Parts: sequence; C-alpha cells; structure tokens
Amino acid sequence: MTQHSPLVSICIPTYNAGDYFEKCLQSAVNQTYQNIEILISDDGSTDATLSVVETYQQQYPHIRLVKNNNPGLVTNWNHCIEQAGGEWIKFLFQDDLLLPACVEKMLAACMAYNLELGLCRRRFIIHDDVSPHTRYQTKYKRVVPERFLDDEVFITPERLAADMAELLPENALGEPTCFFFRKTLLEKTGMFDTDFRNAVDLEFILRLGLYKGLAFVSEPLAFFRVHGRSETSANLVSSKDALLRHIAAIDGDNILLFYKILHDPAFRLLKEAVGEDVLQLHINYYYQSGCKHKGQRIFNKALEPIRQKYKGLRELNYSIFRYMYYRKKYKQWIRQNR
Repeated sequence: MTQHSPLVSICIPTYNAGDYFEKCLQSAVNQTYQNIEILISDDGSTDATLSVVETYQQQYPHIRLVKNNNPGLVTNWNHCIEQAGGEWIKFLFQDDLLLPACVEKMLAACMAYNLELGLCRRRFIIHDDVSPHTRYQTKYKRVVPERFLDDEVFITPERLAADMAELLPENALGEPTCFFFRKTLLEKTGMFDTDFRNAVDLEFILRLGLYKGLAFVSEPLAFFRVHGRSETSANLVSSKDALLRHIAAIDGDNILLFYKILHDPAFRLLKEAVGEDVLQLHINYYYQSGCKHKGQRIFNKALEPIRQKYKGLRELNYSIFRYMYYRKKYKQWIRQNR
C-alpha cells in the first residue's frame, strides 16, 4: 500500500440479504480501484447470504466475512467498521449497487481537497411492490443533494450547516451507500449512534460533515434500492404490531435529532444556523403532537429508551394546553419559513 493508493474497505453489513445481494457484491468486485478489501459483516443470516459469500470467496480472495455477535442493525454497521482493515471506508448496503468507478472517484475527490469525508450522488431503483405514496415521494418530493449542493466539490462545514438548517429533518444527503470516509475520522467524531433507528445515517453524516466539511461528487456513483422489504420501508409500516417501532423510528428519531443538535457540541454550527428557539420548538411540538394523536401512554412507551437516557426528554410532559400552544407556534414558524 502506498500513499497514493491506500487500502479501501468496502463494508457490506448483511442480514438475510435475499435476491439482490449477488448483484450488490458483484458491483463491489467490479470496482476499477484495485487496492480494496470487501468486508461482509453478517448479523446472523438464515437464508442463502453466506452461501453467496462463500461462492464469491473462491474466486475473489479479497472478500472477507466476519460475524456480528451483538445483533442489531446499527451495531452491525459499527462492527463492520471496527473489523475493516482499510484506511478508508466505503459503505455498500446489501440491496444497493456501486458504479465501477465509485471508489476511485470518491477517493480522488477526498484526496484532492485533503478531506476525510466524501459524499456522492445516487440514483434510485424503485420496485413495483412499493406503495404509490412511497413511489411518488421518492421520485418527486425527496430532496436530493444535487439540488442544493450544485456541482461544488468542497462543501465547508458552514455551508453544510446553512443548507441543512433549511431542510431538517429531511435526509437530503443520502444513505450510507453514498458515504466514503477515512476510518481515523471516527476517532474524532464517533461511530453510528445506536440510539437512532431511521435517522441514524443523517445524524452520522451531519456529525462527520460538520467537523471539517466534505467532498461532494455530483456524478451519480451509486444506486439506492427502494422496495417493500427494505429497512426504511419496514420502519414506515403502520400496523398494530409495528406501532411502537414506527413511533420510535419516525417521531422518536426526529425528537432526538433536534435534541442532539441543541445539546451536542459536534452540531454547534448547525445549532447556530437553526437557532436554539427553533430547535426547542420542534422538540416540544413533535412531542406534544405525538402524544395528542397517538396517545400519551403509547407515545411515551415508544420513546422510553431515549427518555430514560436523555434528561431533557424525560422532562417533557403532555397537556392539551401545551399541545395547542406549540401547535400554534409551529404553524406560525411554518408560514414564515417554509
């Protein structure tokens, strides 16, 4: 390994990867950048995932398989990073695809600007089994980074904070398959936060990007697959059995995201761009509205893990008068800012 061709670990966390995994793995194998290892961290798959890995290992010795002994989606992401031997990390999720030049071009962008974090544009593969609402939202309503980052390569922390202040809590930057970062950066910023479920990727890329900025590659170098069995889709399912999970993943993550921006020094620039009053307004409105529409007991039960951990969230209390007050204030803010 030389200074100009560092080892890059393509990290693929897996769990019952299913029909799309072989194409995913093949896209990693097809990279034009040569000095890579492909690291698969499996979370206890019971389908054919491991058989696919074993078949590929016979032909590609740079594929390595490790087992995650602490089950969980986000813990497996972190385990993949911990086990990686590369200087740089390129995430690839089991449903998604990389274009052949992805690693090569993202590494070049980061090195050209002496940055430790890269983000690429992605395209969507939308399957027939997604709901019409999800299809419409993905194609026409989702805010994508190329809309507001233009073709600029170096995005300063200040620029990132200013842009995202207008878009929160929308994940306008992309999923981990779009991320590329130097492993040692995490010694300064921290790993994926296991307190999050649905917004874990947004919180992570914001925390890293606000440290010293990021290199944005406006060329689409990855494909993100949207289908009914994806983790994101599962988080959005609203049924009796999934109600607590749904509340925790959507409402709970939104509340926690604004709470961390308000209190965590890593988000100082974003807090200044949004404003403390606005952050506190969002926290209170989301909580009061959640209790009002989903039931105080159920809502608090869904948020119990983060309410126990974060004192400020534990002190939130619902009343119809608080709900009416914060609803009015939030609607006023919407009219003025959105």
